[in-house]
Amino acid sequence: MSLSSFFSTSYLLETPPAYSRLTVYLLVFFLITLLTVIYIKLMPKDLARIYGRLNPPFMITGFLGLIYLFVRYEELPYFSTRGFLLFILVLFAIWSGLIIWGIPKMIKELNKNQKTEDTYIKYLPKSKKSKSRS
Repeated sequence: MSLSSFFSTSYLLETPPAYSRLTVYLLVFFLITLLTVIYIKLMPKDLARIYGRLNPPFMITGFLGLIYLFVRYEELPYFSTRGFLLFILVLFAIWSGLIIWGIPKMIKELNKNQKTEDTYIKYLPKSKKSKSRS
């Protein structure tokens, strides 16, 4: 198969068979994206602030992928085409790439905010300890 035939409209709008080995790989991939969302939710608060931005693309990709696999199994026209799968995967790649590309900038910003907060806290008055009567 040549590259030009891969992007032809007849190939992209063709519905693949309901079950193939690719279906299992796609199911595993989409389930991993959904499990990643759960894992990020269970992270400590500091890490969840950084990696929490990955939740929307992973969740949307996981759900759209599972819907795609169901529609492919039911062999519904238009939504079970290869073009819809390509759309889901390209959307996931671009969205996740943009977020991952911005994570180092966000970490620098969080570190800067933490330093500012530390210097602010340093000059706050200390609370008096209550004396216990014994």
